[in-house]
Amino acid sequence: MRELVFIFLAISLAGCASLPGEKIYSGRVTPPVVQNEDNGKGKIDEAIRGLFEEGARRINESPKESLQIFNEVSRLAPRSWVPHYNAAVAFIKLREFKKSETELKRALEANAPPTTILNAFGAVYQYLNNRQKAVESYEKSLLYKKTPVALVNLASLYYAAGEEKKAVNCLYELEQLSYQNRDVNYNTALLWFKMGRYQDADEAVEKALRDANDGYVKPMYLKSQILLRQGKYDDAVKVMQQVYSINGLDPTPYMEIGIIYELYVGDTEKALENYRFYVSKNGKKAKEVAGWIDIIKTRQTQSGGKSGS
Repeated sequence: MRELVFIFLAISLAGCASLPGEKIYSGRVTPPVVQNEDNGKGKIDEAIRGLFEEGARRINESPKESLQIFNEVSRLAPRSWVPHYNAAVAFIKLREFKKSETELKRALEANAPPTTILNAFGAVYQYLNNRQKAVESYEKSLLYKKTPVALVNLASLYYAAGEEKKAVNCLYELEQLSYQNRDVNYNTALLWFKMGRYQDADEAVEKALRDANDGYVKPMYLKSQILLRQGKYDDAVKVMQQVYSINGLDPTPYMEIGIIYELYVGDTEKALENYRFYVSKNGKKAKEVAGWIDIIKTRQTQSGGKSGS
């Protein structure tokens, strides 16, 4: 019999397919690029600012293109630390960490704020699974200034090491800051969820959803899982239906809805209906979900009829 195994949002069905949680959990927040900063002579001019903004706009979808833009900015504003720092962020996204470290050192030599650079180094070390150096970087960063990125990433590191009290303290400190960062709020919600503090998780995920205005559905998957843990199965289904209404190209929500009906509600007919819809849309796990359908039908035959409500 299948059962849900929760590892953050990496939810797997034993012997079956993984739920979309595996693709939405990051465990860290990559520091954002800087779009407008002093170049050593005062505020950067409008042309360079435009390049910064264009590079920032492309950073997630095409970090290589962003990197080219930041290199051009570095040529136009050779005294500025910002293009080096932004290039470092692009290299983080490209998983070219040695190059990222080189750019961060150049930014520091150009008088970049220590907090900004230490946060970025922390992210690099997290990706490299060097917990000690990552913790040291974030802790040093907080000596200069408390920032949401440092606090949430440090909380994640503490929690992974079994230091839940320290993690909670970081999250409490985070609550005292004024900021808008959907990724910080999402990862905060994820940590509260892992700790079993579903009300706190729900409050954080709602903040992430308020900050999302471009079809950002990642927090909605977590919202659904929070509702499931609170026994609000119908509400969890509605959230998944809403996800599909936002992004109808991905039928994954219907796989999740099917799992909710099968494993939580015990309604195999509705489970089959949603599994079949998912398979008909050629979801990435269509072959595996088709196997689930066969298992349910075999079970029904052996029991002498339909099962569920």
